[in-house]
Amino acid sequence: MSDGLWCCAAFGWRSEHKPTRFSGGCLTSQERYDRRGATPFLDVPPDLIVEILAPGNSWLDTMQKVREFFSIGVRLVWLVDPLSKSVFAYRSITDVREFTLDDQLPGDDVLPGLSVAVRDIFAE
Repeated sequence: MSDGLWCCAAFGWRSEHKPTRFSGGCLTSQERYDRRGATPFLDVPPDLIVEILAPGNSWLDTMQKVREFFSIGVRLVWLVDPLSKSVFAYRSITDVREFTLDDQLPGDDVLPGLSVAVRDIFAE
């Protein structure tokens, strides 16, 4: 994906489990963005969602959100865990890789050519 729309603010959508859900950020390809409707809200699924774990998040609720992300058509989820200083990259609910401080986080085919040092994500 060479062009895309990066949303650094919270991304919200409606779910059957909760009226509105939010994530920490998302990236939507230009191709998907061009398919949006006339609504002022983003009504197409992002390609990438970044979710940051907070102390109050339960693992059960977080995994439910990841399931919902994939059910709406998201292609990649980066789950950032500040406590363990690691990032879990989900391609599906069962295809997950953990990246720690000494690793490079790849964008895979969703963000070809992107490689982010996990250490940089947690730099102070």
